[in-house]
Amino acid sequence: MQAPSWGEKLGALGLDWKVVGCDRWHDYSKVDVIVAVRSFEGEFTFDSKPPSKLINAWHAGIPAVLGRESAYRRERKSQLDYIEVASPEEAIAAVEMLRGDRNLRAATIENGRIRAQETANAQIISQWRNFLTNVAVPAYYRWCTASIWQQQIFLARRHLIMKANRLQSRLNQFISKK
Repeated sequence: MQAPSWGEKLGALGLDWKVVGCDRWHDYSKVDVIVAVRSFEGEFTFDSKPPSKLINAWHAGIPAVLGRESAYRRERKSQLDYIEVASPEEAIAAVEMLRGDRNLRAATIENGRIRAQETANAQIISQWRNFLTNVAVPAYYRWCTASIWQQQIFLARRHLIMKANRLQSRLNQFISKK
């Protein structure tokens, strides 16, 4: 999407495509829709990436056209949260659809305003407070009172789970390349 041909395709549709530099990724003030796709190749999930672009779009009041990423999918509650695309053609079609269907655009923006409330500062503070008070601190106290053997078993189990998850991820990438 950074190639000149991408911008030319959108320009032929009367759309103005701008690639925003990383120093302005947080600023959506001059954006009508965000198109954010890391890759159209394979089934990459980008598990280590947060859904920041989606949440920022909700807070900015703009629709989002996004790639197939696990973080976005975890946040999705309805089709109005964002439009998921798997190819450049789907991305262009999504942008055209948002431009041509005022009702869809308005519904997407309104849905984003509602979803933005879930990630407002007060909500995030409440979630962290709840986690620290009701999950982390009690788990820490259980850890401190556990025997050395229970601690070692816990660590070994967590290590095996992490290895299994990494192997599963590699297997999924290998399978998607075939």
